[in-house]
Amino acid sequence: MTTIKSSISALIFSALILPSAFADEDKAVAIINGDPVMTSELLTYAKVKNARADLSNDKIRKQMIQAYVGRELLYQDAIAQKMDQLPIVKLALENQRHEVISQALIAKIVQENPLTEESVRATYDKKVAELKADNKEIPSYEQVKPQIAELMIKQTVAEYIQTLQKKATIERPK
Repeated sequence: MTTIKSSISALIFSALILPSAFADEDKAVAIINGDPVMTSELLTYAKVKNARADLSNDKIRKQMIQAYVGRELLYQDAIAQKMDQLPIVKLALENQRHEVISQALIAKIVQENPLTEESVRATYDKKVAELKADNKEIPSYEQVKPQIAELMIKQTVAEYIQTLQKKATIERPK
């Protein structure tokens, strides 16, 4: 499930930050049973599969196209076999739909509340003061900066959720 969530997050994040320059270059890189695969689709797929994939490298690009084609052929055959009509598949798709939409909102929240170097440093400095008082070992700022940033983002999202909970009517049947 963690892999799915990180893939969804990567997909949402890459969709939000893909350069607009690709809109001009969005052309078919393959045609699968009459359906074109556009550059933008391949870029998004590649970011989900491997965020560091260098699609300017012909070998890597061909491998990504081949992987995408394989996945698309499996998908088309599954639809032809009506796999999408199975109750478990419908439930999984609905859960994924909720997850994707929620992750899109999280990406928006993060964009609207960007972390600054100063705020991350201030959080680190506060924690250092606590650790000094307890005579504990203090890691360098560079060592813990990514973890601090991640925690700050999670805190921002948690605060947003708390705001939503205050507005919501939530009942727990007995």
